[in-house]
Amino acid sequence: EMLATSLTSRAAPPDNPAATKPAGEPAPPSETRAETPARPSGKMAGVMAIVVAIMVVGAFIRSDSLTFPMAPGSEIPGTGSHGLEAVVGKPRESAAGGFDDLKGKVTKMSTADGLDYMFFLPKNWTPEKKHPVLVFLHGRGESGGFDVTLRQSLPLQLNTNATAQDAFPFITIMPSCPWSCAMANEWQDATLQATTELVNDVVSKYNGDYTRVTLAGQSMGGNGAWEYAAMQKGVFSSLVVVCGYTLNMLYSTSQLGKQLKDIPIWVFHAHNDVVIPVDASSSVVRAFKEDQSRTAELRYTEYPVGPGPPMPEFRHLEGHGSYELAFRDGQLFKWMEAQKCSECSGPSSQSWDGTIRDM
Repeated sequence: EMLATSLTSRAAPPDNPAATKPAGEPAPPSETRAETPARPSGKMAGVMAIVVAIMVVGAFIRSDSLTFPMAPGSEIPGTGSHGLEAVVGKPRESAAGGFDDLKGKVTKMSTADGLDYMFFLPKNWTPEKKHPVLVFLHGRGESGGFDVTLRQSLPLQLNTNATAQDAFPFITIMPSCPWSCAMANEWQDATLQATTELVNDVVSKYNGDYTRVTLAGQSMGGNGAWEYAAMQKGVFSSLVVVCGYTLNMLYSTSQLGKQLKDIPIWVFHAHNDVVIPVDASSSVVRAFKEDQSRTAELRYTEYPVGPGPPMPEFRHLEGHGSYELAFRDGQLFKWMEAQKCSECSGPSSQSWDGTIRDM
């Protein structure tokens, strides 16, 4: 998410991030967040910067084969912007049905109805087995094209990082929300419903696993992921929200929680996020944990200090680049792959309930 106005239009944030915390709200349980002091200044800021570096390096040298080291520069040689290969028409299928020209790289595609998206097929893809699927929703600043999307987060890794390209196990769909999404500051219903149709097409064509379809989103895409998962029934086996937020003027946290009580969720946020206050995630997690009707697993990772986005022009947005940590964590990918939705069997099991946005 590139714009510091990420909560404007639909939900303008208060000048004081602490004002988002309801009066009398209980202190968070110790297991849901790390104890962190107030944002430092001066010499302490330098110390904290070193802490961030240690955290990042430590994450990248895990023995986990799915943990990605830092990718090189975002612009690489290739066909098109940032090395992205465009496909016009139907992808070329090998005699063995292997789609070899798509494996291990990001490819730009479009549906017949005009939904632009990026597609990643695992390098070890084979038609002999079913593969897990990931749907990734970008942030507000990435709306209307692919250039900004490819310079950060998971798309950057899948497009430039050899470790990710070799090891990532998910058939990955990265739809592009048109510029109207940025103007409305939301992933609009029509785009989300078109994404569901795309998921069904991809699962059918590439032997995806209907029981293992994860939805992930960051920033405005995190808000989109909360609401998309609540509205689209019978599709998603798990939900990952990074530096996201909910809109309490449209619905209460308890109403959202009831729609999501059966979906495993993992939430990430950085304590020092200057774009979207950390309480936008931690308060939702606390409310969900208190909901006695919740049946599915709920995880929360709060980074004491997170980086800004990797692009030099946006690095001043401290803490908002928590997706640079979350989407390189092999433990997250293993968790996603392990989640299953036994009721998710394809279009016949799916339904749309948009009441969460109509309240």
